Amino acid sequence: MPRFCESSTKNANFSDIGINEPVSPHPISPLAVSQMGPASRLFYGQRPKRVSPISDADIQLQELRNCRSLASFFSICSNLAPDLKNDSEFMKQAACIKLDVLNYVGSDLQRNSKFWDSVCSLYSKNIQNALKIRDIQYKLLMGERSNEFAVVLSVVSQYGRALQYASSELKGDEDVVMEAVKQNGLALEYASPELRDNRKVVVAAIQQNAQALQFASLRLRNDINIVRLAVKNDGRALQYASKPCQNMFRKEMQRLFLDSSKRYKLK
Repeated sequence: MPRFCESSTKNANFSDIGINEPVSPHPISPLAVSQMGPASRLFYGQRPKRVSPISDADIQLQELRNCRSLASFFSICSNLAPDLKNDSEFMKQAACIKLDVLNYVGSDLQRNSKFWDSVCSLYSKNIQNALKIRDIQYKLLMGERSNEFAVVLSVVSQYGRALQYASSELKGDEDVVMEAVKQNGLALEYASPELRDNRKVVVAAIQQNAQALQFASLRLRNDINIVRLAVKNDGRALQYASKPCQNMFRKEMQRLFLDSSKRYKLK
């Protein structure tokens, strides 16, 4: 029986030199073959298995999963290759590990609405995470132009909560804030203190979402007409009114109830 030196046949390919591969004349168990070296396995008719190469994306995803601190996580994110930052599938998988990775999305994906919609669909049953995704999307969309009136106005008209990323100056601009609260009344939270005390702005916010009353100034939360408007749209908004206003409103409701009861008895 011919013998083969393992070192000389480690990378042997018999078809390349024009001879048939040696076949063992004696049967041998698969277990015994698996315990042999590469050359012996080749002799006994078992080629080494080819292992698929691990991609850079797989390595980076595994590193993100193994992170034990925020510092190491953000370090990996900031050092991601540009092609991975613009790879929609990679970024979606990374977002499933931690949503903060979306802050590092490449410029090509930042303005890709289909990508953001697909990421949001992964968290369709988790409102808080879906909101966080949209916050990141419009923060990146606004980018370093948070002090440019036209840019901020355009962004907040699409997503009112993006007002939080505007410059302090534009958070105090009535036109910008009005656009934001018309799209989402809760954006009133990010307006300047002066505009949270502006009746026109607060009324617009409450008409869009009565819960916005909680972000109005104390003076307006103590205004019975403002409170009536909010409670008319959503009774739960009463909890955000000032205590004196809550008591006043409840007394009004009691009087209305008693008056209606009397009228019903007279009939």
